[in-house]
Amino acid sequence: MSDSDSDHKAHKKEKKQKRKVQSDSSSDEGVIDPTPVKKAKPSSSGGASLSKLNGKDAIDVGKNKFVSISEFNGKKFVDIREYYSDKATGEMKPGRKGIALSIDQFHIIKSNIDQIEKMYNK
Repeated sequence: MSDSDSDHKAHKKEKKQKRKVQSDSSSDEGVIDPTPVKKAKPSSSGGASLSKLNGKDAIDVGKNKFVSISEFNGKKFVDIREYYSDKATGEMKPGRKGIALSIDQFHIIKSNIDQIEKMYNK
């Protein structure tokens, strides 16, 4: 084995140790995410923010849950879905937990929001 091979292996081992030390740290200081997925924009909708999620407009309602408009078989739906961060790419992807409401179903919920709040506050 040549000196350059052993130098290369030592350099790799040093990099691995640095990476492990960084991941053991409880602080995120100095860690930069190279692929930001969503960009929050200020909104007047009570704390929810408008984001870009996989190229589509989406409203972030917290805890990785988003409301967006989807289309299936030529029909539009109000999609309320939980997303997860893909560990391999860092990209936000839709999870299995979610619901797609037709526009009629959405309007029923919207027109009954007072009743829903009363039920919630009981």
